[in-house]
This record gives sequence, structure tokens and C-alpha cells, in this order.
Amino acid sequence: MGFADFIKASIMSQEYRDLLVRLFTASLVAAQPNKANTRTMGLMFEALVYSGPGLGPYGPPDRVLGGPSNDVWLTPWIGCLTSLGVQFKVGWSATGFDYSGGRITGARVSDPSGAAGTVTADHYVAALPVERLRPLLTSAMKAADPALARLDHLATDWMNRVMIYLKEPRPIANGHLIYAGTPWALTSISQAQFWRGDFATSYGDGTVTDCLSLDLSDWSTPGVLFGKTARQCTRPEIVQEVLAQVRAALPGGAALLPDSIVRSWFVDPAITGEATSAVANDEPLLINTPASWTNRPTATTQIPNLFLAADFVRNSINEDSGHFPTTAQSHRAR
Repeated sequence: MGFADFIKASIMSQEYRDLLVRLFTASLVAAQPNKANTRTMGLMFEALVYSGPGLGPYGPPDRVLGGPSNDVWLTPWIGCLTSLGVQFKVGWSATGFDYSGGRITGARVSDPSGAAGTVTADHYVAALPVERLRPLLTSAMKAADPALARLDHLATDWMNRVMIYLKEPRPIANGHLIYAGTPWALTSISQAQFWRGDFATSYGDGTVTDCLSLDLSDWSTPGVLFGKTARQCTRPEIVQEVLAQVRAALPGGAALLPDSIVRSWFVDPAITGEATSAVANDEPLLINTPASWTNRPTATTQIPNLFLAADFVRNSINEDSGHFPTTAQSHRAR
């Protein structure tokens, strides 16, 4: 059932709905309260409550990286895998599978120039988001494994980043902030306090001393400044609206984040066609809707040489790591 129904949101106060319903759905996993399933929200709620006093197997409740993702995570990981013989084909695209005799016989690809080819192997791991995997599956593959056909029932929504680069440090909180009650379900983190080394000399042109990294998790509710949804706003309007909502939510917000300290900003390039009817998101987030567990496959499939690795695969975490604007997904200051 939906989380909002489970905790009887319809008969409760607006404060209850803001703090115990929308905060744990729209703000953390970009799901509307009536569409977020109770199992996912309940497990996440439990993990947050238990991790605070150090109970259970969860560890500290709020952990971030000590620098940009490329520096402290991706580049070292790529180096490790490359040393083990892994080859990365950057700019190539998967376009389909060849399936015969109950097995995958090839993965069709195109190179950066658009030239088509086929990669053959003993085993295949589809480490793709669900919206990218579905178009590659043939009817024969879905017939061989009905779990692949059920992927059509999984849903996604939008949760994307806005980076605001500041000329003065603003360690607003020693961790993540959830702006309860904001129309666009905002969360943020002030990054400089957690990154190793001097921020200004390490990133940008020396004038940026901090980065307020925000996640915008509701793209369909009108904002407070222009009365438009995030989908309807231009990039500059998105930034202005985000700042207005943050300032309204923080005590003394206008003085804490004046325009004079904003050096520049960056809106997730996954958002395209903003403020037009063609607005789109190249990186949507999986949403666990009621009964979605039934439609989520395991890592092994009934096709013996095909395996799955993605956030939609059944696992004990049950939700991807996109709850908060972690430094793992941050862009360098520009």
C-alpha cells in the first residue's frame, strides 16, 4: 500500500504531512506520498531512526565523500579495474541483444561515430537503469524470463542536482539539510567543510570558497517565486526559485545566502528542453511504488548467461543511494 495511506496522512495536520509523509517520500526518494510503497519507506525510516543512537547494523546515519567523486571514488576505481584487465569503451552505446537457443549470443553496440558492431562473450551483465534496459529486451527474452517483462511496470521520477557556488563559506549544518515543506522538496549539503584541502585553491578560479549542493526532488509542484513548476522554468529561474525556497526555510535565510555571495551555479545537464513542452530528464530515479517488489527481478535471470546489476534489482537495501545530495555526485566548481 502507499505510505500516505499507511500512516493515515489524509486525517492528519499539515505539519504531520510535511514532516512525516512528504519529507520521507518526495524529499528523500523523489516519490509522491501516495505512490511511495510502505515497505521501502518503513525500512528507510527504521534505518534512520536506529542509526542515530548506534543501534542495529546500519552504521552512522549520514556519511559523505571527502572530495569530488572523480577524485576520491571514480578515478581510483577505474584505475583498479583497468589494472585487472577491464576495458572501458567510453561513448559507446548498447543498442540490443542477440538471443538464440535460450542464451544471449551477442550484445549489439554502436561506437561514438555511430558505427554498429556486436560484442560476444560467455556471460553478460546488464548494468543499466531500467528505462535504458527495457528497450533492449526482445519479446523472446521476455518470454524466456517473465521477470524481464515485468520491468515494464516499474516507475521512475525526477531527482536532480543544482549546484550554487559561493564566494564565502556557508557550513549551514554539519551534514545534510532537509527543507521540510518546500514545494520542490529540497535537500542540501555544504561541501567545503567535508572536502580535504583548501576548497578555493583546489577548485574553480580561486574565487569560490564553498558549494551548496542541492537535490530538487519535486519537479511538478509550483514554486513560490514564479508560480511555475521546475519543469516549466528556465535554468536561471530554477536557481532563483531554489534560492528563494532555501532562504524562506532557513532562519535568517536572506542574510545567510545573499545574492552578493553567489559566484555562479550549475544545473544538472541531464535536464534538457527546460521551460518547453519537450522538457526531459536523461537520468530519472527508480521509484518503489506499491507492489513494485513483485515486479523487481533478482540478479540472476532465467537466461543462464544474462545477469542484472542495477537499483531495480531486488536487494536488502531496497532503495538506491540517491536519497541525499551526496558529494559522490557533485560537480567541480566552475
